[in-house]
Amino acid sequence: MLVYFTTVCFCQGFPKKYFLPAAKRAMGWELSLWSLGLICVVLTLIAHRPDVDDAFYVNLAVGVADSPHLPLLQHDTLHGIANLPLILPTYKVHAVELLSASVSFLTGISAIYVSHLIIPSIAGLFVVFAYAKLFRVLLPLHWLWGVVAVLVIFIFVGDTHPWYSNFSFVRLHQGKAIFLSIFVPLIITYALQFSITPTLQQWLLLSAAQVSAVGMTSTALWIAPIVSCLSLFSAWRPTREESKVLLFGLLASSYVVILAVLFRSKTQAVLEAVPEFTLPSESLLKVSFESVFGTGLLSYTALFGILVAWCVCDNSLARRLSIFFPLGFLVFLFNPYLAELVASRITSVPTYWRVFWVLPVPALMAIVFTSILFLGEGKLSPRTRVVAFLSGLLLFASTIPRFSTLSPQNYVQLKLPSLKVDNGYKIASLLVESVGRGTYVLAPQEVSAWITTFHHHPYPLVSRQHYLYTMRPYLGDGEVSRRIQLANYVDGSERPPNSAALFRSSLVRYQLQGVCFNSSASWGDEIRSVLTQEGFARIRSSSGFEIWVRQVR
Repeated sequence: MLVYFTTVCFCQGFPKKYFLPAAKRAMGWELSLWSLGLICVVLTLIAHRPDVDDAFYVNLAVGVADSPHLPLLQHDTLHGIANLPLILPTYKVHAVELLSASVSFLTGISAIYVSHLIIPSIAGLFVVFAYAKLFRVLLPLHWLWGVVAVLVIFIFVGDTHPWYSNFSFVRLHQGKAIFLSIFVPLIITYALQFSITPTLQQWLLLSAAQVSAVGMTSTALWIAPIVSCLSLFSAWRPTREESKVLLFGLLASSYVVILAVLFRSKTQAVLEAVPEFTLPSESLLKVSFESVFGTGLLSYTALFGILVAWCVCDNSLARRLSIFFPLGFLVFLFNPYLAELVASRITSVPTYWRVFWVLPVPALMAIVFTSILFLGEGKLSPRTRVVAFLSGLLLFASTIPRFSTLSPQNYVQLKLPSLKVDNGYKIASLLVESVGRGTYVLAPQEVSAWITTFHHHPYPLVSRQHYLYTMRPYLGDGEVSRRIQLANYVDGSERPPNSAALFRSSLVRYQLQGVCFNSSASWGDEIRSVLTQEGFARIRSSSGFEIWVRQVR
């Protein structure tokens, strides 16, 4: 279903009658678009920004590929405990991990290679096409320059972790980045096109884009319908005929809305078991805004783009969209009287900042930049206007961001295409090679997070701490606390009371076959002593970690 809907969404843009805008442009523009796309593919492959969320996302694909006979996305495959559900029920709607699992199962390629190399390379091309499709509607005479402006924003702005750029080329190995960078502009485009030409084909494309978006991330369950709704209202005029079109357009979101309602009640109980998801948040709006936009020049520049875009547009549709999106966002999602309700019923406190995914800030900023190209018509030559536009982008890129998306300050390394992992993955691979399939191991979280990305992997006592918190209703507070204490103990960050006795009993309790610990832990000699007495031997030492394995007697 994912492949089908994604193909429908994108292939409509490739035939000539759909690919070229109404006012035919020079073929050079089309060649330039493909050139930009290929450059972005290369950029996606060489930009490495590891993210430990892959401990879960890649593991979904690994679990399916390793056990295709089991029900899909029904049980936890992180901890090796029977009958545990997924950490959140909403992850059952994911399909991009199933795509990785299918390719892995059919070809024998490891799921992490499919997720980190094959899918991102395709997605990097589609980011360019998605924004080209959007700007053909909003900026029909200057659509290519709109794409250039968005790419400059994606490449040169890396100020904050949740900023839009960090969900583009440096993170296209995860479904949520594909959703934000590809499907949000696609949903806007198809909603606008349906409003202009209300045909069954356009309605199916709008519906298909939303269904495909849900397959990328469960966040799309609420963002996709909101984006579609705001886009439809942007093109709506209060006439009887257009009101019918609006109503039918809203029905394109019905499947996604029904899914969201069904899963919300199931998810609420799980969220309540996680302390960080239920703690009250002071200044929720301020914290969320600063986490996305920062507190420097970028925040003021983005606000300027949001507030000014409507008055510099060269067509009414772009102007209405530039008004309705910020207005709807402020009234319903970023309203101080509704923020806590939205955080508790739709998002959660830690992920409330994702409401900004509804607001297409890069597109609005691109509209402001491209206004240079038509505001000077009749006074300046085309070449002068293009030079002014490019100069504006250069000035923005060199003065506004604190650092580039591709800079080391943004935890990005540029190197030959390879897995987007850190040193913890290397240590995890050594531990996985040293123990048997399906056994239990103990390791610091920076290592254990990567263990679950290997096929036929052993099971860490703790993959990531907040994943384990969601299992409290099934494991109990005592079991969860014990596992976290042990992970912190071998990490060298926390030494529980009676640590030696606790560690010794845990080796027997969990039948641990392998232990990895931080060599610099101040109680390292205690760990070594207990392991030696219990029949373990050190077999590896690398990058400040020691790997000990139980010896066969």
